[in-house]
Amino acid sequence: ITGTDVAKEASEIVLLDDSFFFFFASVREGRTIFANIKKGVLSCFTSNMAEMFINLISLTLFALLGMPLALNVLQILAVDLLAEVFPIAALGADKEEGETINERPRQLNEHILNKRNTLGVMFTGFLIGILAISNYVLYFVRHDIDPITASVGAVASATTMTYITLVICQLLNIIQRRSVNGIFTRYQLQNYRFWLAVTLSIGIVFAITYVPAVSYFFNSGPIQAIDWLFILISAIIFVTMKESIRHLQKKS
Repeated sequence: ITGTDVAKEASEIVLLDDSFFFFFASVREGRTIFANIKKGVLSCFTSNMAEMFINLISLTLFALLGMPLALNVLQILAVDLLAEVFPIAALGADKEEGETINERPRQLNEHILNKRNTLGVMFTGFLIGILAISNYVLYFVRHDIDPITASVGAVASATTMTYITLVICQLLNIIQRRSVNGIFTRYQLQNYRFWLAVTLSIGIVFAITYVPAVSYFFNSGPIQAIDWLFILISAIIFVTMKESIRHLQKKS
C-alpha cells in the first residue's frame, strides 16, 4: 500500500489499493470502456464512409446524366448531428458483455482502426451507400418521374428516401455492433438509454419527413407507403448481409 517515493516516481502506474479484487474490477471496467469506445468510433466512421460513397456516386450521376444530388448538405448534417449522435453516445452506458476479463490482453500498438476493422468499415459503408443510392434512383423509376425535369417536390422526396435509408441502415449497424453475437441476442435488451436514443432518432426522421416546418428547413419531402416498403427491404438486405458475414467470420 505504501511503497517508497522513489518507486512511485519511477513507475508508470501507481496502485492506490493493492487489493486483488480492486485490480480485477479495474481491468474489467477498463476493457468494457474500451469496447464501448470502439463501438462508437467504428459506427461513426461507417456513417462517414457511407456518406462519402453516396456523394461520389451521386456526383458521378450528376456529371454523366444530370441527375440532382441524392443528399443535400442539411440532410448530411441531420445524419451526423441528429440521427446517429444520440444512439452512439448511449453506447457509453453499455454493460460488460460476457467475461471480458478472460480475453487476451490487448497489444499496446493495437489500434481501433486496424486493417480488419478498416475493411469492415469500408464494406459496411459501401453497402449502406449502395442501398441508399438505389432507393434514390428507384424512387424516380417507381413514380415514373424524369429526374432531369423533376419538380422540386419530387427531388425533395427522392433525397428523403436516400436520407431515411442511410439513417435506418446506420441505426441497424450501431445495434449490431453492440454485441459480438449480432442483433438477435438478449444483450440487445440491456441499456434502456440506448433504446430511448434510438426512439428519439426515429422521431427526428419522421419530423424531418412529415412536419412541414422541419422538412422545409431540411429541403425534405414526404414519402408514400410503397416507399417505406423499399426502405424496409433495404434494411432486411443490410441485416442479412451483416449477419451472414458475422457468422462466416465466427466460423473462420
